[in-house]
Amino acid sequence: DENFDGQNDIRLIASCGTGPNCSFYHWIYNSSAKRFIRNKVLEKIVNPEFDKKTKQIFSTWRSSLYSHGSSTYKYMNGKPVLIHDFEVTHEEGQETTVERRRIRGKMKIISKKTEKIIDN
Repeated sequence: DENFDGQNDIRLIASCGTGPNCSFYHWIYNSSAKRFIRNKVLEKIVNPEFDKKTKQIFSTWRSSLYSHGSSTYKYMNGKPVLIHDFEVTHEEGQETTVERRRIRGKMKIISKKTEKIIDN
């Protein structure tokens, strides 16, 4: 149940290479039309995990060896909307973490921290 309406939906792996990012095709059951309808918005979310209790979608991703993070989505007006994300990047001997949250309809940075990486 990928949209938390109590109906079973369909998800098929689109691609899952050697890296940690998997993408999926999604079809959501529309009870009034009595058929499954493809949802291309969900297909943009990497590694989605659907939490029935919180009615949120969690995603973890990696864009390179030096950049990874997590994202949280919530349905608003029938569509999944990014409400929180956290990203860690490594560059030039530093690690930067940035956390964003949706506030009044816009994603805003709520914390940013840069630390020097110490090699042992």
